[in-house]
Amino acid sequence: MRELKATKPDYGNWVSMRLIYFPGAVGILFLVLSLLVPVLIVGAVLFIAVSAYFAYARHQFSPRGGNIKPASKHWL
Repeated sequence: MRELKATKPDYGNWVSMRLIYFPGAVGILFLVLSLLVPVLIVGAVLFIAVSAYFAYARHQFSPRGGNIKPASKHWL
């Protein structure tokens, strides 16, 4: 008889790659434009920080990361 392996279900990840790449690309664009207009460095730092936060969140929700699962809707 063949043994069945108990595998954990893969629920996917709610943090899409778009939430990482888009703010990162805008941050890099602002970083390059800050060479011409120095005040844009503020926007660059903010967008890169948002991208880094979402990358961290995606890692924490992934099975290879913290494997954190969202709370159940039935919390009572």
